[in-house]
Amino acid sequence: MPRKLRNLAMIAVAGITVAAPLAAPVAAADPAGRSGEYTDFYLPPDPLPAGSPGDVLRVEPSVAAIVPGTPLAIDATVTRVMYRSVGAAGDPVAVTGTVLVPTLPWAGTGPRPTVIVGPGTQGMGDQCAPSKLMVFGQEYEYLQIAPLLARGYAVAVTDYEGLGTPGIHPYLNRESQGHAMLDLARAARSLTELGIAEDTRFAFWGYSQGGMSSAAAAELKDSYAPELPVVGAVAGSPPASLADL
Repeated sequence: MPRKLRNLAMIAVAGITVAAPLAAPVAAADPAGRSGEYTDFYLPPDPLPAGSPGDVLRVEPSVAAIVPGTPLAIDATVTRVMYRSVGAAGDPVAVTGTVLVPTLPWAGTGPRPTVIVGPGTQGMGDQCAPSKLMVFGQEYEYLQIAPLLARGYAVAVTDYEGLGTPGIHPYLNRESQGHAMLDLARAARSLTELGIAEDTRFAFWGYSQGGMSSAAAAELKDSYAPELPVVGAVAGSPPASLADL
């Protein structure tokens, strides 16, 4: 075998050897009911209590790890939230997310607006939930979140259905992702104790998978959540066709 091909083959074998143990936790993630794999926060009540989409099931203080002294070092209150939504199968599900409210006062007109962020592709394992990655400074969407906080916006980031919580994440399912965005807006509006105004206005933001989620939320808003005061949506590079993707 020529040296170049032999070297490429050795690199490929080495890559498979290294990647195999890293992939194992994802492959082993969540057969439903293995509650030992979840911290108390991410394990939903079973059964879910009666209620409506957007109802808050629980909250707890959290953090967003950032590098001090950089433009991303924004002072904000960070709260993890679990809320009720409607999943890909049309059944009630519990979804988690993060709400960030800057200490910087809102300098614009009216109450502080809230931007609901749909994250781009994170992965399929429960360890990929943005609310978990954010704690360790590993959530790349913070590059978009920090400038919003710096302008005084409140920001809420959904984990989507099945990321962090039991069940399979229905990747690129339009209704599941749109519901997760809209129901997080409903949940955020009830969290006035965090500094979100009851009459806050909402916008949706996302790129890639998040762009699809933002677009889906905007499309579904009038039929699914007509009561929400949504003023705009940014949908960057939405992967609308799974076959093309």
